[in-house]
Amino acid sequence: MTRAEHQAADLVNGLKELGAEIIEMPVIEISPPDSWDELDAAIARLDQYDWVVFASANAVRGFVARIGFGDVVPVPAEAGTFGRLTGSSSSALPGSTPPASVSELHSKCSVAACGVVLPQIAVIGKSTEKAALEAGLTVSYKPDISIAESFVEQFPGYPNLEGKRILWPRTNIGRNYIAEKFTAGGAKVDVVAAYKTCLPANIKELSERLHQLIEKNAIDVIILASAQTANNLAEIIRYKLSDLDQSQSVCRGDAMQRPRSGHLRTTRWVVLVRAPRECSADLVNTYSPKRTALSVNDPLAAGALHAPLQNILIVSIGPETSAGAQAALGKVDLEANPHNASGIIATLVKHFAQNRSKSNQ
Repeated sequence: MTRAEHQAADLVNGLKELGAEIIEMPVIEISPPDSWDELDAAIARLDQYDWVVFASANAVRGFVARIGFGDVVPVPAEAGTFGRLTGSSSSALPGSTPPASVSELHSKCSVAACGVVLPQIAVIGKSTEKAALEAGLTVSYKPDISIAESFVEQFPGYPNLEGKRILWPRTNIGRNYIAEKFTAGGAKVDVVAAYKTCLPANIKELSERLHQLIEKNAIDVIILASAQTANNLAEIIRYKLSDLDQSQSVCRGDAMQRPRSGHLRTTRWVVLVRAPRECSADLVNTYSPKRTALSVNDPLAAGALHAPLQNILIVSIGPETSAGAQAALGKVDLEANPHNASGIIATLVKHFAQNRSKSNQ
């Protein structure tokens, strides 16, 4: 999984109970955005929005911290660290005193009293909903299936969103599908950065470790929970395949920038699985990975990952992640259904059960 929180714990514990050996490897670091200005400005005019959309728990946390109810808030000053809320207006809205909790904001706040009114809250995914509820937010809408397409199709009023104003705090990368569809439906959508996803700073060490595990056949399954996880995993694998020096930037574009020193906030993980021995023996011969027809001579092309990953099952949590894995890694073998930790476990159990059945025939 890509998060070190309850869904990752459920997945890891569930797989361990089935006899799998788990290796967690950081492939994404989460840091504050380059500037808080856009998010702060949006928070200052929250009463003008009809909806706030959250597609990740990190977006919820960044939003909550900046609005001033969080216990720990980013310090935008030169320190580049995180400090506890002290009541200073530098961490909250200008001229306002942060409420003790989001619930207090719901019950007591008005534009006159606090300078903010909470719009309706929409979320995608169980972990996002959990983060919102833990922060005291009232979730007004979530789709039946945790994918962007379902989120849009089931959104209240869609496709007739004329006159609606929607705020979308998010990371600095990823699809703009939601914003594009809502805009086409007549809504005014403000997309602002609430956090930033980066490659880990120790990419050289991670690449060497990963290649050692691959060379020792110590990995049977790689589980991916986001398209960016697939992208960064590919970068980490390619690092050793290329002649890049660690002093050079391996990041291409703003989406792959490394975090500034002192600005590390949290770490995401990819789960590498060593399957139970009775399952893994027939693994290579019992699935047919989909691969892109890219040149294997280019170490920076997805086709170059054919050899390192040919004996490893790539499992995706959902359609967007599958597309990202296909583009970045050149293959994806299984997709979870439903698109959550339980779905990943069920998909793997079914896969290995079918393998055992075939091997016994």
